Amino acid sequence: MLIGTAAAAAVITAILVMRGQAGAEMLTLRTGFGETTTLKLHDGTEVWLNANSSVSYPRRWKSGDVRTVELQGEAFFKVKHAPEGLHPRFVVHTALTDVEVTGTAFNVYHRHDSAAIALEEGSVIAGGKHMRPGDLLQQSARGTTLTQSPDGGFSAWMEKRMVIRDGTLATVALRMEDIYGKSIRFGKPSLASLPFTGSAAMDQPELLLKAVCTVHNLKMREEDDTIILE
Repeated sequence: MLIGTAAAAAVITAILVMRGQAGAEMLTLRTGFGETTTLKLHDGTEVWLNANSSVSYPRRWKSGDVRTVELQGEAFFKVKHAPEGLHPRFVVHTALTDVEVTGTAFNVYHRHDSAAIALEEGSVIAGGKHMRPGDLLQQSARGTTLTQSPDGGFSAWMEKRMVIRDGTLATVALRMEDIYGKSIRFGKPSLASLPFTGSAAMDQPELLLKAVCTVHNLKMREEDDTIILE
């Protein structure tokens, strides 16, 4: 098998930081390549964390504090609406954008200087735009777009499936690197722009690569921990 998935559990690390409230104790939950995990914050908010991602959050929020977490990678949030004694606002902060909610369910992706927010229910404000259920907000150096989220796309990983929709082989390569830490190289640069749509179970990513080879009549080999498609 060219790609193996990690079997170890995600690790929670406690750290002390100075952010907003002096001496606030922060916890950071990190997942490794091929791992996913779930978390319930003390306000009742549920978080599903995708592979190669991290979320930092206070052990406890104080009364009056805006509930804020920091995300790197990808996560799905089901936010608890206005818990008693806590601030009604909930903010997911990434290096590129903030997502502000009052009680909702949504997926946030932030990797490689691009972000995508897919709203499942409720309402959020992201990138200065008010989103409605089914909206997909995408941000990158090229600008911001607001469209409809494809069915079964951005949250498919929660059902242990990797979905590539209207992508390219470069999209496949990037996803393999992000989720499994595997480098993919193309025998010819032009192969990277070939179109591809497909899906596979997250614990069988090699099936996605085999589908790529079948669709485009390519061969696959491994060289020094790098998968080469040619």
